[in-house]
Amino acid sequence: MTGRIALGSVMDILYLAILFHAQPASTNSHYRFNQTPLQSDLTRPVRFSVPVSESNVSDQVVANLTALLWENTELPSRVSALLHEARFRPRYELLDVSANLMANLPPQRRVNFFQLVQLEPSTGAVRFTVPLDRERLCPDTIGTDQRCTISLLVAIHLTPINSSHFTPLTVYADLTVLVLDVNDNAPYFTSSNSADSAPLAVITVDEECPIGTMIQLPQAIDPDTQEHGVQRYEFHPTSTAVRVREHFDIVQFRRQPGLRCEDVTSVQLEMIQSVASADTLPVVPCLRTIRRLDRETVGDQFHFNLIATDTNGKRGEIAVQLLVRDINDHAPEWATKLELFDSSSRSHWISASPSDPAHGTESRRTHYTFSVPECTTQHKLIRLEAQDKDDPQQDGGKVTFRLSEHSPDRLITTLRRRLFVSNNHLYLTDRGLRGLAQPNLTIVVVASDGAGRNTEAWFHLRIEDCNDHRPMILIQNTDHITIPEESTGQSHLVSLITVRDFDLITSPNSQFSCFLNDTTYLELKEVVAGPKADDRDMLHSHLHQGDEITSAGDKEDLSSRRGRWSVYRLGSRSEISFDRETSALYTVMFECIDKGSPSLTASRPITIHIEDINDNAPQFITRCAPLPLSQNTKDLKPNRPCMPQFVFTVSEDAERGILIGSVRAVDLDSGENARVEYTLHSLHNNSTAPDSNESEVFRPETLFTVTLMGELHLRGELDRERQSYYEFLVMATDHGKRQRLSSTATVQITVADVNDCAPVFHGDYVFEVSLPPKV
Repeated sequence: MTGRIALGSVMDILYLAILFHAQPASTNSHYRFNQTPLQSDLTRPVRFSVPVSESNVSDQVVANLTALLWENTELPSRVSALLHEARFRPRYELLDVSANLMANLPPQRRVNFFQLVQLEPSTGAVRFTVPLDRERLCPDTIGTDQRCTISLLVAIHLTPINSSHFTPLTVYADLTVLVLDVNDNAPYFTSSNSADSAPLAVITVDEECPIGTMIQLPQAIDPDTQEHGVQRYEFHPTSTAVRVREHFDIVQFRRQPGLRCEDVTSVQLEMIQSVASADTLPVVPCLRTIRRLDRETVGDQFHFNLIATDTNGKRGEIAVQLLVRDINDHAPEWATKLELFDSSSRSHWISASPSDPAHGTESRRTHYTFSVPECTTQHKLIRLEAQDKDDPQQDGGKVTFRLSEHSPDRLITTLRRRLFVSNNHLYLTDRGLRGLAQPNLTIVVVASDGAGRNTEAWFHLRIEDCNDHRPMILIQNTDHITIPEESTGQSHLVSLITVRDFDLITSPNSQFSCFLNDTTYLELKEVVAGPKADDRDMLHSHLHQGDEITSAGDKEDLSSRRGRWSVYRLGSRSEISFDRETSALYTVMFECIDKGSPSLTASRPITIHIEDINDNAPQFITRCAPLPLSQNTKDLKPNRPCMPQFVFTVSEDAERGILIGSVRAVDLDSGENARVEYTLHSLHNNSTAPDSNESEVFRPETLFTVTLMGELHLRGELDRERQSYYEFLVMATDHGKRQRLSSTATVQITVADVNDCAPVFHGDYVFEVSLPPKV
């Protein structure tokens, strides 16, 4: 683990105890642990779950992985026992985040998703750097009680405290953060009948209808969960208030989506109200007639405001116009066949199921079922057609179409982002059908005539998965991946690589395989994967996650579904070692291909920097002088070892500080391992300088000095007449951390003579001269 120091056993246990019992801040309930058996062939991740309330404040601690790991019962017994005995220190590495969290980044930066989450490597504290807004993270859960979650995939590297007894382990954890709803939204109404910004709803009722007739009122949308959603409805007449309250009252009850007021009989209403309903069901508002309606007496319309109130008193309001229909009006009838368009602008016909009155009431539903590829690029989807038996030239016989405010799947907000009705056609928006978590959709379209009579058509879309997502390769720290050189005997972890494919899990389009273009030095192994098509628990847990993400260029949606994912371990081959001095960089291509037709591929170059070890001593750059042979080596071959040698000449009258010459050594290592410093040493410990007293050991540093750059300078005075020749050693030493390596060379300096001495006679000289005698 980075920054590891040697501690005694007591301090080690104390250190881990502090980590394991550190608690996250501001979570509102205890941790929950999911128990799933580990697979023997391909390890599943250990799964943790922790709740946190949504918040506009970022940088809050939401989980402590060390505490979760300490209490987890999913770990193998051997690993759990070693953890509790404080034999390992954990180090945490973030591998992946779910798509809804990744949506906070622009498309070009999504491979750098690590900046969204701060994961403390040593303690496992998890912080999000972006606010956790449930409605933004999981828009498909708006107004529902579906869970909104964020998933993080984490590698937990367990480093043994006593490395001589245990080998390092890696455990993979899938952390699910359940984002709990708070009441931060007010109810609101939507209406297609309003020409201005103020919402307006138009509803109808037959004159002379039976007392107790139920009329569907607009249902408010509250982005919060049902717990914080709409709790009650009330109406306030805006004209002829007394007359409105004399003829109508409001009935409300909790019921499953898709149940309309017109379908509820008085007997059913009494049963519903007598049974306590779950607070998680939406409140259905109905207008009930309590007095006979006669158009000639009460008029043909009423006006009032409908108000929805949530648990905190937040309110939403819509104006309602109630039209009293002539009893002789006919309701529109949907055509038995409708024209369906495909992406090539061709069309074919889809047939309707017979219209079926629900529970014998007037509300009629016609069903159409068809399939559409999720990757369709078309906009026009279906031409809508319904006939009215009333005179088409009169307002009562004119038919218009609109999307219903009610959806059996409680996905009306999702549907409005993807489909809309204009004139007599159902259109797809630019978002289309990509990225939906569910493979099927039900769309309710209402056909209304001018008299206010409505008939519903239910369109059941079977969404066919397209192979429109290529595998996504996620690698952390791609700028500087290192591996030590000369590392044979064991496989070193180079990097953990996460790969995801966002196509449907149940489709072969999401299946993929990955490989390296060169396996000379590296090996690739899939270490953990999920979910599989037959893994129902994991499928269910990932169906509700998040938001759609639109990538640059293709308007491609990454869905709330997490898709298939795998983690690969990229490591060095144990029988092969790297030599940095031969090649400092090694590049491989990591490639993935899915099983769709046609298949899609993705690739990512991985450049590995070979981490230097101090395996080279400095080498002097100079000529080499053979070492003298000893008496025992005279019979050896003449290929004798030699020592680097530097030879310089300096004038005896040279001034102090003058540059005599330079020595130079190079180190093939890098960094501090290659930084060289020079020192001067005597040639022999017991040697004496030539021409000097034998008791005097010559110390070169007293007369010469060498700089960090290898420049040799004179620091004393020379006198050739006293000593004409100097020989000593220069040592080059590197700065390796664990072991410093060195080399030596001899330096020979000859002192050049200058004419600094006059001739000197030694003593008196007497000469006798003999002259020959004179002749």
